[in-house]
Order: sequence, then C-alpha cells, then structure tokens
Amino acid sequence: IRDSNRAEHEAIVWLRDVAPHGRLVEAVGDDYTEYGRVSAATGQPALLGWKGHEHQWRGTTRLFEGREEDVASIYQTSDPQVVRQLVSRYDIRYVFLGHRERARYGVNELAAVDSPFEIVFQRDDVLVYEWDPDSQVNE
Repeated sequence: IRDSNRAEHEAIVWLRDVAPHGRLVEAVGDDYTEYGRVSAATGQPALLGWKGHEHQWRGTTRLFEGREEDVASIYQTSDPQVVRQLVSRYDIRYVFLGHRERARYGVNELAAVDSPFEIVFQRDDVLVYEWDPDSQVNE
C-alpha cells in the first residue's frame, strides 16, 4: 500500500497507531479484493467488510442485512438526520474516504455537510472523518 497509494498508507498508519479505537465505515466490496483493507490493516472494526466472509463465518446473512445499503447512505445522503440515525445505530466513530469510496459511491466528500463529522486526517485525496457526538448541529 505504501508504494501504490502513499496517502492511504499514511491514513492507515494514523488509524492504527494514533486514533482512538472505534467502528469504521469504508466502502463495501467483494471478497479477495482491496475492499476492507483499512479495517484489516488497522484493527478498527468495520461496519461491514467482505460480505461473503461474514456469511461464511456466521452461517447467515441475517446479522448484516441492510448494512451495505446503510454504508451507501452514509456516503450519499445529504440529510444529516439520516447520518445521525445510522451513526447512532451502529456506534460509528470514523468514516474513511479514499479512492474506493469515491468510485463505489460517487462522492468527493460526505454529502451531509451539516452532520457533526470533523476531518481528523487528510492527505491528498484521502480523508478520515470522526463523528463528534457532542455536536449541536441541526438539533
């Protein structure tokens, strides 16, 4: 990763070595791809990683039904209340935004700009947002 995407590598190192522990949202993709690499490389738990592996290890899809759509909503909605509900439901702390998220969800930044996320890491085109539960935005 360090050689192919320096900014992503630096974000992973920051999430692994500096950031407090918390649930992470990153793009959901197919098994045995570069999707899920941020969670895998940092130890920060993802809302959903490789769906096939989740199904294989849990024996059911019931436990993660709807999560893929909720991840897409976090990236694509412009409604801060939707973001608040999803972040609260899943106890999310971080949202990762890199080239996979931009390609999968067609975003350049979180659309719900009024949501209480703060950019806590930025290198080139890689952003890490952190949820600020104490924010009073739109309340």
